[in-house]
Amino acid sequence: MFCPHCGAQQPDGASFCSSCGKPLAERRQQAAAPVTVPATPPQTPKRAHAAGAGVMRGMATQATASPLGRRTAAMLTGAVVTLIMMLQAWFDLPIISKVLDYLPVSGMSGTDMFGVAKDAVSSGLSVPDLFGIGSALHSFADYLDTLMTSAGLSGDSFVQIQQVIGAASAVSVILTVVCVLWAVCFIGIVVGIILRAFKGNDLVLFFALVATGVLALICIVAAFLLNGMIEGAVSDLLGSGMANSSIASGFAAMKPVLGPGIGSVLTLVAAVASALCSLVLSDER
Repeated sequence: MFCPHCGAQQPDGASFCSSCGKPLAERRQQAAAPVTVPATPPQTPKRAHAAGAGVMRGMATQATASPLGRRTAAMLTGAVVTLIMMLQAWFDLPIISKVLDYLPVSGMSGTDMFGVAKDAVSSGLSVPDLFGIGSALHSFADYLDTLMTSAGLSGDSFVQIQQVIGAASAVSVILTVVCVLWAVCFIGIVVGIILRAFKGNDLVLFFALVATGVLALICIVAAFLLNGMIEGAVSDLLGSGMANSSIASGFAAMKPVLGPGIGSVLTLVAAVASALCSLVLSDER
């Protein structure tokens, strides 16, 4: 070993330098001291939580950034088509075109007025149109009730007018309920489309489509039932002998007087198809 002060060589184990006399113990302690490497500070719970939260945020971002799948695309497309069809005619009224076809045969063909009217008049009614019809029927029932009270009718005439008033009031209430349900379904589909497109929630859209399909089916069945009731009443009128052959041919030309419109049929198809796609298809690729 060498003296750290003067550099003279000294025997191993010597305590003092033989040349300069200074102690050599400090040198031996420095040589024997182990080399320490600073350890990495332990990760605190706060840092570990922040790191875990960052990983979870990355996974969530990757999950929500998935492309538009078949299920979502089919639901949104079907919902938009359903909205468009809900604005079409839900009830066909062939009686309008039948009457305009029948009038020229009765000797009124001297003018093309009826042809122009036939081209101008729509033979179908959409659901919003029914609200005005319901209001008109309600006003008609009130008018009959006032007229009957002021005239002081009694007997068979009183009973018949009462039946007419009751029927008009009932139909007015039914049409109002149909219009309210139609508006609720329409708004529900719009809200459902927004939630499906921007929030990923399709429950509102699914139930709105199902409700719309049920409402369209009810209107289709009601159209067939009402058409059968009207035809039955016409048959009873003709069978009672209260109508001559000319009137009979006119009634025959006007049947059927009511039927399901293309709007209700296509609304039913679009709503059911869109709801089924949400159950059958998947967004996974």
